[in-house]
Amino acid sequence: MAEESIDLRKERAKNSTSPAELDKLAKDTDMYVRQNVAANKNTPQSLLEKLVDDEDVDVRMAVAENKNIPVSVMEKLAEDEVYNVKKI
Repeated sequence: MAEESIDLRKERAKNSTSPAELDKLAKDTDMYVRQNVAANKNTPQSLLEKLVDDEDVDVRMAVAENKNIPVSVMEKLAEDEVYNVKKI
């Protein structure tokens, strides 16, 4: 069976309401898929806590813009030197 296209995975990451599916997509090798998971309003706080450590600054920025971001994640982002430089 062929692997699902990046565009389909990005769309699922953007619109999914399933915590299990979002968890799987948060581990995707494509940073745009992970970024869409981080921006998804249905992403559980526990998953945002994992995505705040993502290697890609744009994924971390999407976490920061998620309305469900827990305080602990905001505090961690406040200490993120790369994130803080990029947002200036």
